[in-house]
Amino acid sequence: MPDARLRLSFEEPLRLLAALADLHDLGYEGFETNFASLADSFADPQSARAEIARRGLPLIGLHMGAALFSPARLEKEQEQIAQIARAVKDFGGEYLMLSGNEPRAKPRRKRLPRAGNQTLFTQPRA
Repeated sequence: MPDARLRLSFEEPLRLLAALADLHDLGYEGFETNFASLADSFADPQSARAEIARRGLPLIGLHMGAALFSPARLEKEQEQIAQIARAVKDFGGEYLMLSGNEPRAKPRRKRLPRAGNQTLFTQPRA
């Protein structure tokens, strides 16, 4: 049985299509990808939809992140959500997976330069 946690996202369409053929051969029944993987085809989705169909692995949906907790960006985010939701349908998918970016209560740790194979972190200031 295929591992349902396998996640693939590619910016190069040919690599994505090759991965879809491989996933089909492994027994997967559909795929989800970040919207950026298909964004170049939003204006004319029919050829991409046909290429996806040839791989025998239908699109389940597209994933995106949105700053829903930022009033300054909310209108722009809503427009992008609507655009990507239309693209999901245009590509033959059914779902839009949406991740929100909630503001953090604590500051992120700052990364220091890599030392060998390690990434070092500093502690956040109190």
